[in-house]
Amino acid sequence: MKLPLHCSALCALVIAASTAMAGTVEQATVIAEPQMQIKDGAIQGCGYRLKSIPQSLAGLTSVIILDTSFNIYAEGVALLKGGAVRVAVKAGAPGKAENRQIASFWMKAQGEKPTKALNGKVIPGENQGYLLYGESIAAVAKLFDSVADGTPLTIGVRVKGEGIDRIYSGVAQLSDRDRNQGAECLSDLVKQMEADLEPKPSRQ
Repeated sequence: MKLPLHCSALCALVIAASTAMAGTVEQATVIAEPQMQIKDGAIQGCGYRLKSIPQSLAGLTSVIILDTSFNIYAEGVALLKGGAVRVAVKAGAPGKAENRQIASFWMKAQGEKPTKALNGKVIPGENQGYLLYGESIAAVAKLFDSVADGTPLTIGVRVKGEGIDRIYSGVAQLSDRDRNQGAECLSDLVKQMEADLEPKPSRQ
């Protein structure tokens, strides 16, 4: 790429940075699994775990599977977790799996902005190589809507040592039973959060 003669060093730096962040969007099979946290019979959290697998595996000896999840909790907190797993492919069948250390990750519903860590705070997840961060409930609610509506989700993960994000896009696949379970969990959680916000009667 030739830069205009009047382009400063700063201009060149910005272009280089934007190029490094770019990535080709791959169509993927996104498998969704509802998650529920229950304590003493009360819903404490709801979410989905998403495993995203490239649709085209032709000629590959290994494939990177993106393993991400998003949850909203009764305390009014929304958390996202992301990771990447390299799986060997032998004779068309999956083989040995290995967690890869990631540098960053994001998720986005169609027409929405990518998620980003609140206050820029990202911490290691409980699984080796994974990362965890908080987001606004409003942003994560858009991801719930995408799963419920059957609209595409786009997920990006930067594997440590790689110069670009691996970006997968697809509609979350789940059974009607799991879809209903996820929707019911979220509905119950919202009711519980609203009840917790109601003023408690004062004791005389």
